[in-house]
Amino acid sequence: MPAIGKNTLTLPPPPPKQGRTKGKQLTLPQARILHALASKRGPINRAAIIEAVSSPGKQTAIGDSMGYADPERRVRRDGEVGHPSLITEGFVREVELDLDGVTETLFEITDKGRAALTAFGTIPPLRVK
Repeated sequence: MPAIGKNTLTLPPPPPKQGRTKGKQLTLPQARILHALASKRGPINRAAIIEAVSSPGKQTAIGDSMGYADPERRVRRDGEVGHPSLITEGFVREVELDLDGVTETLFEITDKGRAALTAFGTIPPLRVK
């Protein structure tokens, strides 16, 4: 119970930001994204990654874990969420693909990302409600 003094209220410290667990280089959502990329042949788009990491009937947001396309926004957001994104860490590489004048950004796992995924260990299955 918080201690109440003269015009002061002492609260317990806030819980730490959800980030990497001690000794792990990745968060669970990041490990799921890397696993999705590692299981595909060649680069894939964000929609395919979202489909691979989402529970049935839900759509998982991946921006904070993977990294935003805009480098300035990515750097700012990395600081806000308490851990660097996969793109910032160099675990994922962006690949620009030009199809008849239409540019699409695809993503692929790097060797550094494969090593981080291996070090992470077992990934628990997605929860199905």
